[in-house]
Amino acid sequence: MRYFDVPSDFSEYERARVVILPIPYEASTSYGKGTAEGPEAILVASQQVELYDEVLDAEPCRIGIHSASPPDLEGATGETTSSS
Repeated sequence: MRYFDVPSDFSEYERARVVILPIPYEASTSYGKGTAEGPEAILVASQQVELYDEVLDAEPCRIGIHSASPPDLEGATGETTSSS
């Protein structure tokens, strides 16, 4: 699944000028859990966003937006993720 359901012509990594890197990280969450689910929730919700922007009178996705796979952060800490 791609963010904003960008057409495949505009979502290939080699062509993209924007790369979205979802980071499902919550090791330092001090109140409540669930932040690691955020990237997936944004991905799902983005499927309902219109690609055409009336203000710009254009489809910004045409610059190329690639949705990268989330990194495996199992057992990661703030120190290990900042040095990666």
